[in-house]
Amino acid sequence: MKMVTTTTLVTEALVRADDFMSASQLVEATGRSTNRVTAALHHLKVHKAIQAMEVGGQLYWYATPSDDDRHRVVEEKAEETKPRRTRKTHKPTP
Repeated sequence: MKMVTTTTLVTEALVRADDFMSASQLVEATGRSTNRVTAALHHLKVHKAIQAMEVGGQLYWYATPSDDDRHRVVEEKAEETKPRRTRKTHKPTP
């Protein structure tokens, strides 16, 4: 069974809220620990998926999905004209 990551839960909570949320509000919304939520916030901030605003010494986070750089587009690779050699397997000696 595939588990949903804290990063996914935090992203979804911020997008659904469509407003600013504090870390404690995100802990309540996701049901995850403070450590996991803050780690997810750091990861998302590095990849520009969220931004923060400080008000009265507390950070409030909001989603910026249009700036998210975690997804990349890879050009389609061309067919190889000369196939690669496969690795030779060693036969055990009797």
